[in-house]
Amino acid sequence: MKFIIKKLSILIVTVFIASIFGFIFEHLIPGNPAVAILGPQATPHNVAVLTTKLGLNKSPVQQYFTWIKNFFTGHFGYAYSSGDSVKTLIAQSYTETLELIVGSQVLAFLIAIPISVRAAVKPNKIFDKFTSVISFGFYSFPAFVVAPILILIFAVKLGIVPASGYVGPSQSIGQNIKDMALPCITLALGSFAVYSQILRSELVNLLKEDFALFAKSKGISKYKIVFKHCFRLSSLSLVTISGLQISTLITGAFVIEYIFQLPGLGTLIINAINSKDYLVIQAVSVLVVMAVATINTLVDISYAFLDPRIRREN
Repeated sequence: MKFIIKKLSILIVTVFIASIFGFIFEHLIPGNPAVAILGPQATPHNVAVLTTKLGLNKSPVQQYFTWIKNFFTGHFGYAYSSGDSVKTLIAQSYTETLELIVGSQVLAFLIAIPISVRAAVKPNKIFDKFTSVISFGFYSFPAFVVAPILILIFAVKLGIVPASGYVGPSQSIGQNIKDMALPCITLALGSFAVYSQILRSELVNLLKEDFALFAKSKGISKYKIVFKHCFRLSSLSLVTISGLQISTLITGAFVIEYIFQLPGLGTLIINAINSKDYLVIQAVSVLVVMAVATINTLVDISYAFLDPRIRREN
């Protein structure tokens, strides 16, 4: 219980510190939101009036504490550019981002696990070497390079899936799968490369342990040894690396959303940066930090259930 309380305390401090740094960096963006909103009507008088109305004439410290108080009471404010509730804008956008991240990770694990097991059972063979080369290749290419290549092949040349756009699953599941296919594959390739190599390395080492050699001497197949004895032991490393991947996945998802024109949080925050919409930037930034910190905390807590030694130590 003390272990969980300690991790939750660290989570709260992390979110608070991140909100401060986020607030500082956002206000370093050049330009005045009032000028961006008014456009051609940005006369000195109009800018001064709107600046006061938005509360931007207050000191940065006052602006921060007003915002953080409103944030934790569930009032995120209203977007400067559109006047819409920030909470509503986030509610309309987060499902696409969540669908992209979850879909890509399910795909990455579905591909990585069987390939890693096959490679570990017969290490240094043709299949193992081939998949290692492919994994390193996928890891070397960033998402913004892979995405145009996939669009060119599968959307432009073959016409199998659309290059951009989004239809929700409630409207058409078939079209939703087509729309999310390329974005999910693009995001999954990097994760697959990491997961497959980590899991393969863990399984190869575990199959050299005494318990695995003893089981093999009794005539038990390597595949059965892997799934019955080794897989849970290797899951600790897999859980660790998947937790560390979360921040990379979110930033990668934001880039992919912008490339494929998905109406997710990535597109929302990029548009907010372009229009200097501080309240949207702050809300999305803190929520993302909260999500990353919460997932990493859950990963830390899960160690106690996966490895009894950690549970005893804490």
